[in-house]
Amino acid sequence: MTNAANLASNAQLIDAIAKAAASYEALPYVSNPFPQTHPSRLAAIGQLLGLDAPPIEMMRVLEIGCSSAGNIIPMAARFPLARFTGIDVSPTQIEQGKERIARLGLTNIKLHCLSVTDLGAIVGKFDFIICHGVYSWVPEAVRNAILDVCRDRLSTNGIAYISYNVLPGWRMLQAVRDAVQLASPKDAPLLERVAKGKQFLDFLATQTHEDSIWGRTFRNEAQRLARLPDDYIGHEFLEDTNEPCSFGDFHQHAADRQLAYLGEADVLSMLPESLGEKVGVEIRRACGNDLLAVERHMDVVSGRTFRQTLLVHAERAKSIDRNLSFERIRSMHFLTGNDLHLKPDQTKGFVYSDALGRTLTTSSIETRDAIQALMARRPATSRLTDIMSAKASEDAQNTVLDALFKMLMVGLVSIQAAPIRAAAVVSDNPTACSIAMSDVRSGVTGVTNVKHERVDLGVVPLRLLPLLDGSRDIAALEAEIRKLADAGEVVFLRDGQQLTGATEIAVSAKEHVQVALSQLAAAGLLLSNAISVQAPKLQSSQYKPLKAVKPLQN
Repeated sequence: MTNAANLASNAQLIDAIAKAAASYEALPYVSNPFPQTHPSRLAAIGQLLGLDAPPIEMMRVLEIGCSSAGNIIPMAARFPLARFTGIDVSPTQIEQGKERIARLGLTNIKLHCLSVTDLGAIVGKFDFIICHGVYSWVPEAVRNAILDVCRDRLSTNGIAYISYNVLPGWRMLQAVRDAVQLASPKDAPLLERVAKGKQFLDFLATQTHEDSIWGRTFRNEAQRLARLPDDYIGHEFLEDTNEPCSFGDFHQHAADRQLAYLGEADVLSMLPESLGEKVGVEIRRACGNDLLAVERHMDVVSGRTFRQTLLVHAERAKSIDRNLSFERIRSMHFLTGNDLHLKPDQTKGFVYSDALGRTLTTSSIETRDAIQALMARRPATSRLTDIMSAKASEDAQNTVLDALFKMLMVGLVSIQAAPIRAAAVVSDNPTACSIAMSDVRSGVTGVTNVKHERVDLGVVPLRLLPLLDGSRDIAALEAEIRKLADAGEVVFLRDGQQLTGATEIAVSAKEHVQVALSQLAAAGLLLSNAISVQAPKLQSSQYKPLKAVKPLQN
């Protein structure tokens, strides 16, 4: 390439980066935690596939395109000995992140307003590199730079996470992107373009033929996008660049930079059997041991539009073992959802199921007891030693491990390399996560729990959370809510009528505090204390459900 061509290419890249920065300044992303990117989860998947991972407590993490660092700030708060670096091209979002870091008093995280193409200003290697929601939405030169950084800056046994839009599934969404852009003049402000695009999708959803693939696509997407925030729609469908690629192309681009495919951030998405037993058999029959062919077939059969791929250095590829077994999970930390339950009909053994209908059936008493213990400890994680007696035989341990492995393979449990500690019950003096307390005091209504998930708080939980520093018992918390009611900041209703009597308000405050504390515990926002008791159950037969209807002022 001539010098003139190089100059022209550099100028185009600089212009593209400037446009991207202006776009995110005009419509900043709401910066949320992404559980699937958490290093504890990535390390566990690496171990499941036979690789050692860096120690989580001392890890170094880089996030490319960190927005205002809503993903890595909670990590930094949880792991004070680890080090975190975030980069983004939006000055406003970087400053927002820095303000939050200062408020929380964190000293192990740094944010920089720069492009990944300028990472030379930051020295060192990283055990985990996270790049979520960037790769498909930047020019080719930036995509190349992302992979170059993974090659050059990933530690010897590190893991990189890159998400991207994938073909052929995303071809269906290309029609939606074309439609949104058609209705959205490029010279209009981004929020106005989003509004016009949504209006046009609503029009298409009603005016296209209902029995056609075309019509079904627009109806489904109009319904889906109606539930999503404007920042997602603006940056997914209205950015100048959105370049989905096939898994094969991404795999080759990574291989060209001596990076090897490890797997996906979701265990289920790596298993053909997750698409159905017969489908899995047919895919494996057609593809044999050809990993690339299996993955591409899964993309076609599932219609997957989005991948969350994990990469490692190419020299580690020979150590990856895709013959999964329960021995790999013996030392891991297990987590199950709040919807897992033991079904009442036990004619077929002990049947556990979740809201999606996924099940595990076992006739083993030891397995039943272990799963019951696992459920009792949630939302905290559990190791095998937490849910089985130390006197359990090796055969009993292996039976339980095999059941946990099967639960992992169907999505009933997830795995972590580091423990998640949370209160399973409400203590006499409840204590909340410090980062969540600080964030609520700053005026936000959505916080990050110990599972690295966003939790949107209702009225009473929002008021209770900043008070949960362990210094107040439940009676004192009830008194605080009564004060809010007396001040008119909370209004309690029963049968549509406002409660005004002191006794009624006191009873209502008690009920609301009980419910709110139970909700906060279930959501993973309370920490374990030395002495814990079960929260009292509501006397639902005596009092009808109540509703706090007046929004609270922060």
